Amino acid sequence: MTESTKFEVSGFKELQDLLTALPDDLAAGVIKKAFYNAAVIVKKAAQENCPVSDTALTYKGKTIPAGGLLKSIRIARPTKKQSLRQDMLLYILKAGGRAAPYAWLVEFGSGARHQNTSGGGKKGDHAGR
Repeated sequence: MTESTKFEVSGFKELQDLLTALPDDLAAGVIKKAFYNAAVIVKKAAQENCPVSDTALTYKGKTIPAGGLLKSIRIARPTKKQSLRQDMLLYILKAGGRAAPYAWLVEFGSGARHQNTSGGGKKGDHAGR
């Protein structure tokens, strides 16, 4: 079941007035730094909630050391494909890669396997992926 939280934010009008008063290049730097600092908070929360195994595991014939997923969580800039509007999405959180190639299974679960009979995609595609 999905959890939700209700909150209220105020002061955007005042913030907008302050940013408008700054020179454009300075305002852009202030905004980027603020978004980066927010991304650091999200990264720390993701690391605190990340499951960590006590032992190394084998994934597709490769040994993955314990804590690989935790160590792989990082802040990154989105690609143009990941963001429809680059001015709106400044930073994203990434995890996985070689350190934890199973990261998507932790995030989304393995889902039910199904046989793709439509002719598209690969046989054995994950329904939850």
